[in-house]
Amino acid sequence: MNLDFTTPFPPSTAYNVTVRPVAADDYVHLTAAANVNGNSTTLTHPLLDGNPDAVFQVSHYWGGGANERNIGVWYDGSKWRIFNQAGTEMPSGRFFFVSID
Repeated sequence: MNLDFTTPFPPSTAYNVTVRPVAADDYVHLTAAANVNGNSTTLTHPLLDGNPDAVFQVSHYWGGGANERNIGVWYDGSKWRIFNQAGTEMPSGRFFFVSID
């Protein structure tokens, strides 16, 4: 099902799925008033902070409701941020899984 949970994918839809064990530094990020600014939320983690060369993956974690936006990440000079690519407001109460390589 698509994000609206009612529209089925076409029968020819294919997926690439990668499953790996949860690593010690992986964590769930919760958006909140303290870390949201406009269309983005600031990540805070010792392996990410001050590290413009950090390698990590971010995905929606459906525990707090769907963000329903395409997301990206960017480095603001000291911290990494998750942002809504369409420029829409980042809602509070949304979860993202952060997997640090």
